[in-house]
This record gives sequence, C-alpha cells and structure tokens, in this order.
Amino acid sequence: MSERLYRAQILIEQGQRKTLAQIARQEGRSMSDVARELIRLGLQARSDTPEMVWRRRDRALAQAAQLRAAIQRRRGGQPLDLDVAELVRSMREERDAAISLGIFGPGD
Repeated sequence: MSERLYRAQILIEQGQRKTLAQIARQEGRSMSDVARELIRLGLQARSDTPEMVWRRRDRALAQAAQLRAAIQRRRGGQPLDLDVAELVRSMREERDAAISLGIFGPGD
C-alpha cells in the first residue's frame, strides 16, 4: 500500500456490516478494504460536478456503443431476431405458473 492508513472507529448498522462481510468474502478481501473503497467512491460521488457526471455518462455510452459494434461484427451484422412481445408473454406465463405452484410470491 502506497498511501498511509489511519485508524478510525465508526459505528455502522447491522445490515451494513452484513453486506460488507458478504462482499469481502465474495471478493476475497478484508472488510476494511471494501469499506475504504466504498467510502472513496461515496466521497468522489459527492464531490463530482455535473460536468464530471455527464463526462462519465458519455464515456459509458461510448463503451456501450463499442460493445454493441463488436457484438454486431461477431454476428456478421445480423441483428437478433427476437419477437419482444412473444418473449414478454412467455416470461409472464412462466412467472404465473411459478406463482401458482408456490415457487414465487406475488412480489418476487
């Protein structure tokens, strides 16, 4: 670590602690490391100017366009042949069947 760390004792909610522990476990990191990252991101978000937010948004949109172009090249320029209405109808039927079997509740 190149930057000096300072000890700080803070109180967090039980749910926050559980979430920190879960993230740390999944990523093979310490809870302190995850907390430092989240604090850094939170502080950065608070200090971002609207112009910075728009620049990040524009970069994300440009990356999405590049990804879309790469996918289209892999598919030989052929778009996906999807009937969206049929797909939604099918998904609703599956969900309704799962609810009637008691697999999911109405809010899932």
